[in-house]
Amino acid sequence: MRWAAASGRGRLVSWAVVHPRQGDGPLAIPAFVELEEGPWLPTGLRLADPADLANLRAGQELSVQFAHPSDSESYPVFTRGAGPGHDSPAAASGAGAATGS
Repeated sequence: MRWAAASGRGRLVSWAVVHPRQGDGPLAIPAFVELEEGPWLPTGLRLADPADLANLRAGQELSVQFAHPSDSESYPVFTRGAGPGHDSPAAASGAGAATGS
């Protein structure tokens, strides 16, 4: 097995919306993204506005960002916004990947 760099681009396959119990936290949006290179990645979505939920569509183009929590490791999330490589320290998510083959 070897690692191969991924482009950070993909298409939305499936998603769900998890509402916070107290109603005051951010929505969690777990998703499957088909990477441009072919593999599917279980990840999360980061939306600029909760109203964007109504505009999500299967096959929609997405790009990766990385979350950099101060108390744990960085992890990828996908967004409809800026292209790959545009890290957002304020975002709690971002997504990029390498694929094993």
